[in-house]
Amino acid sequence: MKNLIPVSVVSALIFGILWIVRFFEVSTNRLILALLGAVLFFFGALALKLLSPRIRGTRFFSLKRPSISDVGLTLCLSVLLISGSFLLNYFTASFYDLISVNAPDAFSDPGYSSVGMALLCTALLPALFEELYFRGAVLTTLRLSKMRNLYVILISAAFFTLLHGPGWYFVSDFYAGVILALAVYFSGSLLSAVAIHLISNVASYFLALYGGRLLAAGIGDLAIHVLSVCFLGALCHLLHLLKKVVIRNEEEDRSRINENSRRWEEQKAKGAPSHETSKKKSR
Repeated sequence: MKNLIPVSVVSALIFGILWIVRFFEVSTNRLILALLGAVLFFFGALALKLLSPRIRGTRFFSLKRPSISDVGLTLCLSVLLISGSFLLNYFTASFYDLISVNAPDAFSDPGYSSVGMALLCTALLPALFEELYFRGAVLTTLRLSKMRNLYVILISAAFFTLLHGPGWYFVSDFYAGVILALAVYFSGSLLSAVAIHLISNVASYFLALYGGRLLAAGIGDLAIHVLSVCFLGALCHLLHLLKKVVIRNEEEDRSRINENSRRWEEQKAKGAPSHETSKKKSR
């Protein structure tokens, strides 16, 4: 748990700086705000890396090249994240309406002057630098504290949620943090999480841009049904992929045990002294 302290301190500094900036006119310039966030996440990741100088940077930030088998996992988690986030926002908005809470519209127009500027500020920069910090530095730092994997995933998702506001629709932020952490766990590569984050943010931008129009046109129910089917399909496919991963790991462990047994039998047949016997003779 000792590594939780530096993660909390660095995250609090990043959150504090971003919160202070909101009081100045610079906060109205979304490009400057996005660039500031990217710089803060970059140096925050470097600060956490300094706490583990013996670990190579590529290993610390999980900069492993994803394999071909990880492509299916990346696409599956992308669909799961996009559909799940949309459904969570929809049901959260419905809940606020039910209890008569005047919450902002979850599917309002993002209000950027151009699509290119919107994708740069809401998709590309966050996908690169937020993943470097949260799923690179934070996730690895927490894992080095030897906490259980479940706690590491939940805590990293909580930090991800807190540094995004939290706003009215914080549940979808937490859900995204969990999915992106799972991507790094199962693929071992930060690049998979970056790809999922990028795809999800691009899709979320266009869903936010046209989601309100879908609801106004009266086909919102159809969109909800389609996304529900996509979510369930992606979830079933993910469980199938995870089953294959578990079976593959079991086969590798079994093969390793059989290989060690075979070598031991060969040494025994040749009359080679065992490791324990060699130790006794050396004494």
